[in-house]
Amino acid sequence: MRRDANIAGAVALEPWLDSLVASVCTTAGPITVPTYAFDDATVMIAKRTVGQEYPEIDITLRGQVQSAARGATAFAKTLVVAKRNGRWLVCGDRSDPRTSGCVTTA
Repeated sequence: MRRDANIAGAVALEPWLDSLVASVCTTAGPITVPTYAFDDATVMIAKRTVGQEYPEIDITLRGQVQSAARGATAFAKTLVVAKRNGRWLVCGDRSDPRTSGCVTTA
């Protein structure tokens, strides 16, 4: 099994990158990853703070998550994404105030 923190940087930005690296790269033994089936995705452009120069791009995903521990359950989460070098990367959950600094700048 390969646990390479550099690979996580290909799909995530701060602060979600820290959480991703911590959960994958610092864990010993096998990792069980839930399976997600999305029924709906909504893209929103938001301005969260006064003086925020660029808009925030939020994606709300809804569907089902299947895990070994809990079976299938409803899922809804809003993620903040930002464009870096021509790719859209996940910054983190919209409820995390640290994601307000992760906006598309170009």
